Amino acid sequence: MRVKVPPGTRIMPHTHRDERVYTVLAGEWKLGFGEKFDAGKLMTFPAGSVYRLPANVPQFQAAGRSETIVQINSVGPSTTEFLDPSDGVQKK
Repeated sequence: MRVKVPPGTRIMPHTHRDERVYTVLAGEWKLGFGEKFDAGKLMTFPAGSVYRLPANVPQFQAAGRSETIVQINSVGPSTTEFLDPSDGVQKK
């Protein structure tokens, strides 16, 4: 799937039951690991970056200062399990 994310969007901690490969097509994508969102742990991936995430690893993400487009490849079925039901996608 391809995801278009507005600038400053944060995706709160979650897991997926499937392994995923991310390709950053435009903008910059930020990724951190853990069960709590911590901006200090975010790693930045500019356009052209590709990375793999194993299944069931707690992670959080954010878009950079411009609109970001990310392509996500996996073999489903897929799920997204937020670690705190009140969390989810938040705009800065």
